[in-house]
Order: sequence, then structure tokens, then C-alpha cells
Amino acid sequence: MIFKDWLEHLNKKSDKSSSVENNDNDEQNILDHDHHDGIGYWGSVAHIVRAAAGTGILILPMEMKSLGYINGSLLLIGVTLIYYHILHILLDLNFRLQKHLNLKYSTFAVVVDKIFTVAPSPFRQCRRPVVYLIYIYYMMPIDKAMTLILISSNIQNMAQYFDIDLNFTWVITCLSIFLCSCCMFRSVFKALVPFSSASNLCYFASLVVVIIYSIIYRNLEGNIRPFAGDVSLVLKNTSICLNAAFATNIILPVCNAMKKPRKMVSNFGSLYMSAFIVVIVYTAFALITYINFGDEVQGDILENLPVDNLFLLSVKFIFTLTLTVPYVLLFYACFDVIWMSEFQSNLPENKCKCIIEYSIRFGYNALAYFFALVVPNLSLLASLAGVIGILLDVAIMPLLQLLLMYASKEKNYWIFCKNLILIAFCLVLFVLSVNNFIEELSKLYEP
Repeated sequence: MIFKDWLEHLNKKSDKSSSVENNDNDEQNILDHDHHDGIGYWGSVAHIVRAAAGTGILILPMEMKSLGYINGSLLLIGVTLIYYHILHILLDLNFRLQKHLNLKYSTFAVVVDKIFTVAPSPFRQCRRPVVYLIYIYYMMPIDKAMTLILISSNIQNMAQYFDIDLNFTWVITCLSIFLCSCCMFRSVFKALVPFSSASNLCYFASLVVVIIYSIIYRNLEGNIRPFAGDVSLVLKNTSICLNAAFATNIILPVCNAMKKPRKMVSNFGSLYMSAFIVVIVYTAFALITYINFGDEVQGDILENLPVDNLFLLSVKFIFTLTLTVPYVLLFYACFDVIWMSEFQSNLPENKCKCIIEYSIRFGYNALAYFFALVVPNLSLLASLAGVIGILLDVAIMPLLQLLLMYASKEKNYWIFCKNLILIAFCLVLFVLSVNNFIEELSKLYEP
């Protein structure tokens, strides 16, 4: 549903780069109106949980094995609470901008751009570089690289059922060429839009089967690690937990597409219900696999499924398809934000414009392929995405709130002090996490 709304929005969108509508007769906030053709409460929850649980559900069991289940669960709950508070700040900023500027269809990058426009002079000068960084982060080639690794690993495992030994590099190269081709043609996007809801249903159904199998199947050849494990791994796992909860790129499009957008942040609203479900699913699934598999838990939990079971093989095949469809859909959703905002109206209508458009499409997919080859490790890629997110996903929200408070001459000492503490904490955590990631990456290439 959300991709249908997005497609209709793009079809109606003019060549203007700004999404601000100057309609003096529309004095009421768009959020106060019901969108009768929008998505409902549980539909919005499903989209957010689907975005957040894309890779974390597969990686966290292994990470909690090393960190210890109790330590890992406490860390996950703490990171999720902070992160969803950050998302609440983003939604609040979006609501205020929609009310005062009549923004009809805002995104994360639009919110950043508008707030930096009214910020003090030193911040206004940084507006364009920050927005471009947000655009790059918004598309997140690292997440796409993780998807490439997951799909390639699944294809390798499925091929083993037919006694076919496939080379990982060959598989991921062919897969990248195929997905890059799909991202080149809008007709593919339009053809896949009707399958977005079915993809979500199949994704959750596949996870249910994997969870049930993990409960039934027991492999305790390895030792179960202590429930309170090595706390020295907290830094690495903090960034992984942050990546596991990541939903910034979809939270505003989902809110814009809801029938009643205010239900996103109301008591027991979509945002908080999504956070609750994400924590419950992660901690429960991690506990099941932590106990039933012991030391044998692989980096990707799907690798624990036997390759000689035809039913589980079909589940893995369906799960692989549910990863492929969102890869293309989310690429177009994010690409169009950048293209329509920064290039569509600023480039002359000629062959050069077409070359630039397809070069950006190809370059983005090539970058995802590069990350997948250079860092062929899911937990390290998740850690890298989380490290970047500490600055561009967590620290930036309190800063934006402070800038908007300054522009509106609002005084709230509690928010001021809280946001300064959050920003300082994120900066320290970022420096420590970068150092930790470099150490982990060097270990990966040790002979």
C-alpha cells in the first residue's frame, strides 16, 4: 500500500524540487484530516516492523551468543528505547513543519533541509553538505549489501540440496547484475508494487516457520554460553542493535500514508507498538536460538536450517524472494526522493540528464556490491551501518530540535539539557565505535 501511495504521489508531482505547497486556503494541519484511502494502524505497524526486522532477526542470535543473552537483551532494550525516542523527535519535527509550512509530503531529508534553512548562519552554511549526507545515508548501500549477502548465502545453501557447489563471489556478482538491471527500469518497479503487501505477509510467515523450527529442533553439541557473557563486546553490539532497529527511512512515508497520521505517536500508537513488537520478537527469537543451538548458531540464523529438508528449502526460497522485492521497491522510493529534489528541475532536458540519472542508479548498486565484497560479514556490515547511524540517525535529531527551538524562540530547559547530553553521548559513542570497527575489520583480514 505504501508503495502505491508513493507511486501516485510521484505521478502527480510537478518538476519543482520543493515539496512545499503554498495554498493560503489550507489553514489546517494536514495531520488533522483523515486519509480514507491510506493504510491503517496495523498496516503501519507491519511496515515499520518489516523495515526494522529485516536483518536484525537473523544476526542478533549470534551476537547474543557472544555477549550473553541477559547483557544482549538489556542492551537491545536500551538502544531501542533511545532510538524510538529519536524517531518520536523526528515525527514531532515533521508535524510542526507540516503545520507551519503546509508540507504535504515530507521525508527525513526534507525535514533536515527546512530546519537548517531557518537555523543560525553557521548551520545554514552546512545545509547542503548535511542534506547530501542524509541522502546517501537515506539510500544506505550498506543495508543493500547485507541483503545481497543474505540472498547469495541462501542461494548457495539451496543449491546444496541439488548437490551443486556455487562460488559465493560468482553468486553475488550475478545477483548484483540482476538486481541492478531491475533498478534501471521503472516498469519493473511498477510491476512489483502490487506485490509489496504479499511480500510482507510471506516475510512474516517465513519467520514464523523459522521460529517454530528453532523451538522444535535442538542441537546442543556446542556449549551454551553463560547468559551474562563478554561485556567487552558492548560497543560492537550497540551499533548492531541500532542497525537492527533502523526505520528512519520509512517512518515518515508510513506516517504520511496513514489514514489517521496522529495515531503514529498517540498512546499505544504505531510507533510504540512497533518498538514493543521489535523488542519482543528479537529477544524471544534470540532466546530460542540461543538455547536450542548453543555454540552452533551461525552468523545468519537461516544457515542453521538443514539443506536436506524440502519444506524448509521452500521456506528459504520464499524468504529469499521477500528480500528481493523490497530491494527494488525501496531503491526506487529513496532514489526518487533524491532525483526529484536535487536533479529533476536543475538539469536541462537532454541526453546528459538521462546519462546522469542512470549513472546514479548504476553507481548506487555498484557501491552496494562493493561493500558486500569488501566486508562479506553480516555482523560487521550491520556494525558499520550502526556506526554511521549514531551520527546521521541519532545525534542529528536532538540537534534539529534545538535548531528549531532557536528559530521559534522557544525556551525549554529540560529539552535543551537532555538533547545536549544525547548529542555528547553520541559523539563519544561514535569515536569509540569507529575505533572498534577498524579493529574488527583488521581481524577479518588477518592471515
